[in-house]
Amino acid sequence: MVHDLDGRRRPIPYGKGDQHILSVDRHQLNVLLLNVEKHSNVTTYFRHKLHKCKFETGEIVLVKDGGEEVHRKVDLIVGSDGAHSRVRQQMMKSVKSVRLDFQQEFIPHGYIELTIPLTKNGDCSPYHVGDNVVLIGDAAHAMVPFYGQGMNCYTPEILSMFIIIIFILTAQALPEYTKYRNPDAKAICDLAMYNYTEVTFTRTRYHECVAHRAWQDKVLRTLVTTASFTVLTGLVWPSGLSSRLPDMVGPALYTC
Repeated sequence: MVHDLDGRRRPIPYGKGDQHILSVDRHQLNVLLLNVEKHSNVTTYFRHKLHKCKFETGEIVLVKDGGEEVHRKVDLIVGSDGAHSRVRQQMMKSVKSVRLDFQQEFIPHGYIELTIPLTKNGDCSPYHVGDNVVLIGDAAHAMVPFYGQGMNCYTPEILSMFIIIIFILTAQALPEYTKYRNPDAKAICDLAMYNYTEVTFTRTRYHECVAHRAWQDKVLRTLVTTASFTVLTGLVWPSGLSSRLPDMVGPALYTC
């Protein structure tokens, strides 16, 4: 929706006909996450900060606002704490547990998210330590926001991670997850940076961009119709994942 200076509002469609973009309301997402407290096997810690991870023992140390330490021991530490991940920082310091490759690049432009009421890249590898610590989301591969694929990247990532954990019940599960997911994460980070460069520095005239759309749509349609997915019991199975699972899983999979 475009708000003109004279008060008029003009909608700009995302595409043709019934084409649209699906988005998730952040408030509703937060409400959904907070509702996990109703489950007896879930404990939430508000006003606590992660201070330290002891990867060898699976122990985490939290610090309350007043400085008191809280020690907890867990089976699996999942670092989903964003671009400035504390879990990743601990992995980088723990050279005895993992030698982490880390790359960080800043761009000269900032990003701001606006809320208007009705009345008004860093990629790292590996993603794991042993068999009890793993990074996901921006903690593993923060990217510039100009490709709009952050949440879309997150969803198949969680799916593939848990599929691997479920079917590879050994210490090799998390290394396999890193091996499977890292190339895709690097690719989406590169695409996001390319699109940032394109929308920021392109000198292509707008009417020429529109003219290019026809062949771009043709390429996309070709890619979509030839894409291969592997399906397990009605779920979309990430392509290429089945080849890394044990032979016993093979008969349960089919490709469409």
